[in-house]
Amino acid sequence: MVDREKMYSIGGYWYMDDPGLINRMKALKIKVLKTRRGGIVDAPEVVAHYLQTLPNHTVDPMLNRVNMLKPLPKRIGLNKEIQPLKGSPQPDGLE
Repeated sequence: MVDREKMYSIGGYWYMDDPGLINRMKALKIKVLKTRRGGIVDAPEVVAHYLQTLPNHTVDPMLNRVNMLKPLPKRIGLNKEIQPLKGSPQPDGLE
């Protein structure tokens, strides 16, 4: 499924209905990972597969892999997740 010698990046939400878009934005060189039988592989499945290949199923992430350009926005509601990072689109007058 995953070649451990390659570098992968993930591009958010991709849908078969809009194959040229990621997160509703035009994107170039989109390559969807697929199983040997042709099924689409979701990002969490790729991560789970990778973690299963590690000794004792452990992770040793490199520190400071993500450099923040600006602080994350405060959460909008009770949910502690921030997804998408800029919040969901709000109807006119509710921003």
